[in-house]
Amino acid sequence: MFTHLHLHTEYSLLDGACSIKPLVSRLRELGMDACAVTDHGVMYGVVDFYRACKDAGIHPVIGCEVYVCPDMDEKQSAFREYSHLVLLCENDEGYKTLSRLVSEGFTRGFYYRPRVDYKLLEKYSGGLIALSACAAHDENARIALEQLPKLRGCQVHTTVLLSAVDKKIFKKLGIDLTCEPVHEDKKMNADN
Repeated sequence: MFTHLHLHTEYSLLDGACSIKPLVSRLRELGMDACAVTDHGVMYGVVDFYRACKDAGIHPVIGCEVYVCPDMDEKQSAFREYSHLVLLCENDEGYKTLSRLVSEGFTRGFYYRPRVDYKLLEKYSGGLIALSACAAHDENARIALEQLPKLRGCQVHTTVLLSAVDKKIFKKLGIDLTCEPVHEDKKMNADN
């Protein structure tokens, strides 16, 4: 059975369109038994999502698509660049870890968006599963691919097709790729 592990709701401002109750109703109609919520940089909707899924007999997977930058304490325009990383909670420890990361992103790392960096991810990564995020990756994403294996207790999976450069990095790190092409990823990877 297919399970959404990268899904944005109305809480992903300017990116997500689905409301939680209709989403969960549709998941039930389709016979899905699990789904993740991974809103951009926030966890505002996780309680509503959790309750709605539980009421419908669907296993809720709590997550967040975090913004990762080289140094979350830098607040200059040159450091506005960031990449995306999906983090899913594997257990209660993962939920506490993710809550800590998202909170730190707002209270310490906020610069246009709530950001975290690799030092923070190394410090707080227990109980999390990391997925590659969307096709919006740049040099920071390549750095992320090199940094991910250093995270303690964090499994690494990829769910999008990657450029040839990214594929070489994953191969170098000994990480198996499981890729499922979707919309713009097909076009992006047509030459690979």
